[in-house]
Parts: sequence; C-alpha cells; structure tokens
Amino acid sequence: MDKYQRGLGFAISMATLVAAVLKFVLEILKK
Repeated sequence: MDKYQRGLGFAISMATLVAAVLKFVLEILKK
C-alpha cells in the first residue's frame, strides 16, 4: 500500500507538472 501511495503521489505530481507546462505553452501560442 505504501508503494502504491508513493507511485500515486508521483503520478499526480507528474500530471500537475505536465498540465502546467501545457498551459504555459498554450499561453505562448495565443500571443
């Protein structure tokens, strides 16, 4: 369970990072 939770936390961190990068790229493309 601990390993699963750590993996889940990592996946959420990566998803958040990817979402932030995509938002940043979209802001640049809009200009």
